[in-house]
Amino acid sequence: MDPACDGYSYWTIVDVMVPQAGTYTGQGFLNAFWEEKTGGLTCERFRDFNDSTVLLAKIGPESGIAVSGEVCAADLWISHFTPETYESTQLSWRLTADDEALAEGITPRFDARPGDVKKVAQISFAVPELPRPVHALLEVSLAGYEIHNHWDLWFFPKREKPDVSGIAVTEDLYEILNARYTGLVKANAHDAKSAHLIIGSWDHPDLLAAVATGKRGVMIGPAEGKPNIELGWWSLGDQVGTAFANHAVFGDFPHAQTLSPLWFRLIKRGMPLPIKSKYGKHIYYAVGEGQKQYFAYIFQKAGDTTPLLMTYGMDVLADTPEGAWLLDMFIHYMRGATV
Repeated sequence: MDPACDGYSYWTIVDVMVPQAGTYTGQGFLNAFWEEKTGGLTCERFRDFNDSTVLLAKIGPESGIAVSGEVCAADLWISHFTPETYESTQLSWRLTADDEALAEGITPRFDARPGDVKKVAQISFAVPELPRPVHALLEVSLAGYEIHNHWDLWFFPKREKPDVSGIAVTEDLYEILNARYTGLVKANAHDAKSAHLIIGSWDHPDLLAAVATGKRGVMIGPAEGKPNIELGWWSLGDQVGTAFANHAVFGDFPHAQTLSPLWFRLIKRGMPLPIKSKYGKHIYYAVGEGQKQYFAYIFQKAGDTTPLLMTYGMDVLADTPEGAWLLDMFIHYMRGATV
């Protein structure tokens, strides 16, 4: 990642075969026939950050994720490699979400000569109060020219501790979840008998016992290690691509159906697929591909069994706005799940 450039590197522009690995690599933004990919970048969008003159940004927070009341800032740069000198020009910028302007402005004037790669302005804006999370766009344009770029941001409301009375949690997760919610009881306590939903760690006996009696469950699997977001370079690893279902399990979590920086702090190494048949059938809500196998990140027991939602390699216990909100959505979904 080069903070002074666009932040992305395309290994070959087009996808290629790696005969020695028996793999069709997906690192190019065009397929092997030099065609745009379905759901991928368009050539027009590619030129926004790979052209003779482009606008660049270094955004804080680096994650691109912020909460209502927080202030975000962006250093705006120009990389200019055409013969023309831009004299006393300026940038206009606009922050939008759901087609509504959240903030906008015009930068002070500056000059840009051929060969300049430099910071030309700094902007800042406060995240407004929001009723729900939003996917926002920061759009920047060079006055008088068809030169523009945009960046994705995700904003979350300031979260209050919701009351989740009627939910029990296994003892190993009680401390971390009790800091997020009110009304929880421990799964091994007497009060847990009246709970309708149990949250627990992977294969925790109290969770499995509760589900066996007909209670709904959320099983949170391990999510250790560094985020699984490294795409192929000289070699391919466990992240060739991840897809997310358009499903009620995500609630109003502001995701698209493909991997984006919204997931970069959450996604680790998933459950290798296929899952052995003795564990039954599953409905998959988030699946990924590695060099040699596929992975499941969010999935649910299928069939006539009591609803059991499972995560694996999905860090919903992380102290991040997106982690907390995603778990909120899972709980909301499972409270209304049908048997």
